[in-house]
Amino acid sequence: MAKKVSPPSYCLHKATGQAYTRVNGRMIYLGTYDSAESRTKWAQIAADWSAGNLEKYGQTVSIARLCVAYTSHAEEYYRKNGKLTSHIFRVRSALRLLVEHFGNLQADKFTPNHMERLQAKFVEAGLARKTITEYMNVVRQTFQFGVTKGNVPPAVWQGLLAVRHLRKGRTVAKESKPVPPVSPFVVIRTARELGRVTASMVRLQYVTGMRPGEVCLMRLCDIDRSGDVWKYTPQQHKTEHHDRPRSILLGRKAQRILQPFLNRSEESFIFSPNETLEPATECVVGRLHYTDCYSSLSYCRAVYRAAKRAGVERWSPNQLRHTYATCIRKRCGLEAAQILLGHSRADVTQIYAERDLRTAEQVVREVG
Repeated sequence: MAKKVSPPSYCLHKATGQAYTRVNGRMIYLGTYDSAESRTKWAQIAADWSAGNLEKYGQTVSIARLCVAYTSHAEEYYRKNGKLTSHIFRVRSALRLLVEHFGNLQADKFTPNHMERLQAKFVEAGLARKTITEYMNVVRQTFQFGVTKGNVPPAVWQGLLAVRHLRKGRTVAKESKPVPPVSPFVVIRTARELGRVTASMVRLQYVTGMRPGEVCLMRLCDIDRSGDVWKYTPQQHKTEHHDRPRSILLGRKAQRILQPFLNRSEESFIFSPNETLEPATECVVGRLHYTDCYSSLSYCRAVYRAAKRAGVERWSPNQLRHTYATCIRKRCGLEAAQILLGHSRADVTQIYAERDLRTAEQVVREVG
């Protein structure tokens, strides 16, 4: 169980009759015990503790306090469009284990040997090797944050970089299972159990390879329909914080799937829980009030439930990207698959990107 991180306590120094507290391992006298002045000073220190402003009280902090400060920073930094990203849950999980085993240790006393012991604790906890690598990176980032705030000597963080990550076949840590493609048979069986709107989302993902979040947030204003191959530019995507553009090409098959949903305002979400398709006419009709668009979680949950009703193995919408990538790679090669899935590198030049886009358009014309 993780150790509780508490604010500095208001204590009595019996020998002198003064109030004191401890911050960063340093005793700070506040004045006569239980006086208004001492209570005011203690309240200010507690406020600084909550805000992470501890530089004035010394250069080092406990690891528990450093983790509290970094978690607060991460909750502000790892946001996209006002919402926390999934990385924050990784930060919380990694630091919970760090505090559990080394919370009372001063941050400047944390050595590479402590880091290796923490790595061993991750293995003992039954975490997968790749998860351990991610957690170790979070710990390093926490100490790097401490360096920038003046609470951790730079040599401490540099020493942690010397600890090697676990290698496949050279550790007892288990390996995480790779995400496999889902078979067309399973997709068809599941789609029969889905609602008309979510079934269209699955079909669209199957023929385009877009991410679940990208299909959930589709709007007409984000689609350029001027050519024979439409171009969908998501309003937000996974790698936008790296300044990487993302364009999804929609061929004949994708355009036919979208056709019943085009009679709406430009700013409306194409796939909405508030609507369904009339089976007889294929027209969009209203339904009970829900949110304006699906989230990746609600979409994934709908697929899980449909797969269970269909009596097939459980699968997630993200596996459709793997199915699409496998198909494109077999037919058109690895480069085309990387382009269509948006797996571009940061050092790709503008000319190279344009040439790739023309190649991708030709592929989409052929496969739909």
